[in-house]
Amino acid sequence: SMGERSAGKSYSTCLYCLQNFYDSQYRDQMIIIRRYEKDIRGKRAALYFDAICRDDRVAEITNNEWDNITYWRGAYYLCRLDPETDKVIKMEHPFAYIMSLADTSHDKSLNFPYVTTVVFEEFIDRSYLVDEVTLFFNQLSTIIRHRDNVKVILLGNTINKYSNPYFPEFG
Repeated sequence: SMGERSAGKSYSTCLYCLQNFYDSQYRDQMIIIRRYEKDIRGKRAALYFDAICRDDRVAEITNNEWDNITYWRGAYYLCRLDPETDKVIKMEHPFAYIMSLADTSHDKSLNFPYVTTVVFEEFIDRSYLVDEVTLFFNQLSTIIRHRDNVKVILLGNTINKYSNPYFPEFG
């Protein structure tokens, strides 16, 4: 999906994946792929689901079983917050993971048998990694393995699709 900034691409995709996870009884997980390591750590990673949490969409989708999503060690979990302190009081069900293309070689031994949706954020950019498309396909190979039930969603702002290495690759 391509479009201008703040058009709701990531928000809609997050809602779709959360609904899918809940409807599958906490089995259909997602992986978010970002280009650089700095985009999957700290505040940048922790705030990824912030908008749908602020809008109470987690509680709405999970019938108030959960009210938030928290980030911990490269994974996102459904959780409940203490209403007085906003601290996590209960956390279960890894809902999503986040990975960087720059670290693809370190992820080869990982296994994600319940991931059914891969979301590549900002696949259109002003600069790309060396041999990025190959890195992306290697990352997909690690995630998907021999399964045929995984959807791949590419999200990007319309900067310049003509200099993007993915368009020629996909025809």
